[in-house]
Amino acid sequence: MGSNIADLVAERAGYGRLRRFVHTYPRVNTWISVFGGLIFFVGSILFLYSGAAKEVGTYLFIVGSLGMFVGSIGQLFKDDIQRDLRS
Repeated sequence: MGSNIADLVAERAGYGRLRRFVHTYPRVNTWISVFGGLIFFVGSILFLYSGAAKEVGTYLFIVGSLGMFVGSIGQLFKDDIQRDLRS
């Protein structure tokens, strides 16, 4: 990474630690996305039933969506790090 103002601001805001984590564990975001997708799928099936299964399905649906979102954010950081390393 270069040493420009944007990098210094990102480091101060804590993004540097997150970038180092994503760089050190490059597959974490992929596994978060996979498990998020699996939980989302199970939640979607349970949502079709009634009663307690529907309620559990709703929560799994929300948690799975969050997992896929977090995994996508991690992929953005990973892509950003790889772009910085190539330049």
